[in-house]
Amino acid sequence: MNEIKDIVGIKLAETERLVPWADTLSAWAALQLEFANQVGHAAYCYTERSNLGLLAQAALRAGRYALEEYQIVASKKHGPLQEVWAGRCDCWLSGGEYGELIEAKQEFLAIRSPLAAKQAERVLDQAVAAAVRTRGDAPLPAMGIAFLPVFLRASCDPEASQFETELQNLVLSLQTCNSDFAAWCFPAATRNYLGNGGSALMPGILLLGRAVADRT
Repeated sequence: MNEIKDIVGIKLAETERLVPWADTLSAWAALQLEFANQVGHAAYCYTERSNLGLLAQAALRAGRYALEEYQIVASKKHGPLQEVWAGRCDCWLSGGEYGELIEAKQEFLAIRSPLAAKQAERVLDQAVAAAVRTRGDAPLPAMGIAFLPVFLRASCDPEASQFETELQNLVLSLQTCNSDFAAWCFPAATRNYLGNGGSALMPGILLLGRAVADRT
């Protein structure tokens, strides 16, 4: 019998803008593993808000400060007029001169879907668009994050080595998306975790991020 192993990884574009994310993503994966091993549940398979909480905890571990539901005063010019409004972003992380605002979106991703990469990129596009709207003309750097917990019908009951291969292939396919970084965590402890009323295996999560272009 093949031993079930943790499948964890990070792929990060080598730019100065993204340097703080290396430690944050490593801490994020470590938290997922700790939760699975010590609590016995899959922290990743709940809501967007719970996954934001994990990301905020990871940022704190990595030496950054984090505030969820951060209030921001944004503005945008409309010809000679300046529209100003108060809003909230999903999360704010410290770093640099202004810190960084985060907008996140979440969707569950079918492991065997031939459209998985397209779905993932669409979710990330929505997160980035939300970050652009939230930032307005404020000087804050902004980031879109896609949380993508994955699932497979429990009735499929795949053999362990086949399952591992499918998960690794999914990771490879999503690295073709237009993202600045990707991270993934499939804990061995939750490889056969049942969710959705026991109808689906939920073995882990992928995370994609893309920075909103800075103004020049």
